[in-house]
Amino acid sequence: MSPKFKPEIAIIGGGIAGLGLAIALHAQDFPCTVYEQAPEKGRFSGAIMLAPNSLQILDTLGIYERIKSKGWSFEAVAMKDMEGKTTDRIFLGSKRLFKYDALRIYRNVFVKELQAICHERGINVKYETKYSHIVEERDNGVTFALADGTEINCDVLIASDGIHSKVRQHVYPDIAPQYNGILVVCGAVKRDLLNVGPDDEMDCPVMYPGKNGAFVMAPQNNDGSEYKAGTQRKFEAQTREGWDKLAKDPKFLHGFLEEGIEDRQPIVQSAIRGIDTDSIYIWAFHTLPKLPKWSSEKGRIIILGDAAHAIPPTTGQGANQALEDVYSFAVLMARKSESTTVAEAVDWWQSMRQERVDKLLELTSKLNNLRMPVEEQKKLEAGEIFQVEDGGSGEQWRWLFRPELEKRIDEWCKEHDKQ
Repeated sequence: MSPKFKPEIAIIGGGIAGLGLAIALHAQDFPCTVYEQAPEKGRFSGAIMLAPNSLQILDTLGIYERIKSKGWSFEAVAMKDMEGKTTDRIFLGSKRLFKYDALRIYRNVFVKELQAICHERGINVKYETKYSHIVEERDNGVTFALADGTEINCDVLIASDGIHSKVRQHVYPDIAPQYNGILVVCGAVKRDLLNVGPDDEMDCPVMYPGKNGAFVMAPQNNDGSEYKAGTQRKFEAQTREGWDKLAKDPKFLHGFLEEGIEDRQPIVQSAIRGIDTDSIYIWAFHTLPKLPKWSSEKGRIIILGDAAHAIPPTTGQGANQALEDVYSFAVLMARKSESTTVAEAVDWWQSMRQERVDKLLELTSKLNNLRMPVEEQKKLEAGEIFQVEDGGSGEQWRWLFRPELEKRIDEWCKEHDKQ
C-alpha cells in the first residue's frame, strides 16, 4: 500500500491561528510553511484568555505545560452589584468540571512560545514575508505572490491572516468586517494602586455594573501584580483613520473611562485613576457576515480563524475558536480516507465549526447586553441578557468547554466511508 499523500501547505499569517495550525499539522506529519509579514519580535499586546476547550488542544500538542506558569489561572468572573456584593459567577474554566482552569496570558508571551516550539520542531516560519495576491488557483494547487514579486506554489493555501484577511478578499472581494456598535477602552493598572475593599475579590476577573456600563478588571500576568481594567458601551462608527485618531488621543481615552466615575465603586474609581496612559487601547467590535464557504470554488484556498468568523472578545473565545479550527482541521485531514476529497471534508468541517460559532455569537450578544448601562438593560427582555443557570454550578458551559472534536471527526469519517 502506498503511503498517504501529504500535500504541501502554505499558511498566510503567523499569529496564534497560523502558528497553532503549523504545530497541529506537524503533529500529523503534514509539511507546511508559515508566511508572516511582521518581524519575529512582534509588538507588545494585551492579555487573552485561554479556556478549557483550547487548553485541552494545547495540552495534546505539548504546549500547555510550557505556558501555564506564565499566566494567571482562575475559574470564574465574579459578578457584582452596585454595592460591590457578589451576585453570581460566570465560569470560564474549572479544573474540577472541565479538567482545566482558564488561563489569562499576554498575547505576545503566548505567541513567543508558539514561535519557539515551531523552531524546535523544525517548522518553517518565514518572517517579514508579506503576502501580495493569488496568481492562479488550479484544480491541483495554488500559486501566490509575495510583495517582493516572488511566486510560490503549494498544494493548499490556508488563510489565517485575521479579520482583515487579504486572502479572504480574493475569495470574497465584496465581504468586509462590520462594526457592531460597541467600543471597548481599557488599559493596565498595578494592583497596589487599587482601593481594595473587604468584599473585593482579587483572585479572579470581576465585573462591576454601572450607569455607564459594566467595568471589568482581570489579572493579566502570572503574579497578579497587574490588571486589565476597562469598560465598553455603544459608540458611533468611525472610519479607519478615525479609529486610529481616537486610539492616539489621551483626552478621549481618559474621558471615555472617566465618564460617570462619581457613580462607580471605590475600587473602580481607583482603577480608572491608576491606569497607565501608555497602556490604554481601544477595541471596536467587528464581526464578519457569514461566509457561504470557508474555501474557494476549487477548494485549494481554505479560510479559518478570525479570517472566517471574527468573534467579539466579550466571551474571550476568539483565540480559543481559532485553535479549535486549526486542530480540528489538521486531525480531519489526517483521518479522512483517501476516497474522501478535501472539498468534501472541508464542507463538513465548516458546518461543524459554524454551528459552534453561531451559538457563540448568540452568547456574545447576551453577554454584551449584560455589560450595558443599567437603564438600557431595563429596556430588554429577560432572554436577551445572559443568565447564570443550574444554580451557578457551571454545567451550562459544558457544550463550550468539552467539544469532543476528535470524537465528532471520527464519527463523521466512519459514517462517510459507509456511503
